[in-house]
Amino acid sequence: MHYNELDRRPKEEELKRLQKKLDGLHENQKQLEKEIDSSNSKIYHIVRLVETKPVLPEPEPILPEPVIPNPEISGEAEVTATLSDTMAIRRSIAEREASEELQKRYKKT
Repeated sequence: MHYNELDRRPKEEELKRLQKKLDGLHENQKQLEKEIDSSNSKIYHIVRLVETKPVLPEPEPILPEPVIPNPEISGEAEVTATLSDTMAIRRSIAEREASEELQKRYKKT
C-alpha cells in the first residue's frame, strides 16, 4: 500500500460521516417545512374565522339591587333601602330587642 491510500481512508470515512449528517439535516429541514406549512394553514383558518365572525350585541346592563321600602323605619319621609340595608336594620332591631329582653329578665332576678 502506498502512503496515499492510507491517508485517504480516514478522509473517506469522515466524508461518509459528514454526508450522513447532511442527509439528516435535509430530513430535519423537510420536517420543519411541513410543520411550518401546517402552522400557516391553521393560522389562515383562524384568521378566516375571525374575519367572518359575527359581531355580538352589547351585553345587558347589570341592574342595581331593587329598592324596597322599609316599613320598620318610622317617619314622615318615605325611606327606601336596598335589600342588604333592610336585612342589617332587621338584624339590629332583633339584637336590640333581645338585649332589652335579657335586661328585663336580669332585673327580675
